[in-house]
Amino acid sequence: ISVLYSFFGKMLAYHLAPDQSPESMARIYGAKVNPYIQKINIGYAQRYSIEQLKRIMSILREYDVKSKGVDNSATEEELLKEIIYKIFH
Repeated sequence: ISVLYSFFGKMLAYHLAPDQSPESMARIYGAKVNPYIQKINIGYAQRYSIEQLKRIMSILREYDVKSKGVDNSATEEELLKEIIYKIFH
């Protein structure tokens, strides 16, 4: 969940950045990230709207709490299936 949260969080940061120049994106995605990978990440970010990303972040926060056992009796596998379904549907 934390990896997904980081991935989608960076996409949201891309949309909210006042400047979407390569230099600004290097700060968001990390200066050590290969420029080719940065380009791919920006491509992913452009596929999602801010509203979609906010919804996804909300889903991930909800399932983070569930994965820690709060109001949940599902297995990790079941939680992962639910997360994937909710994100892509």
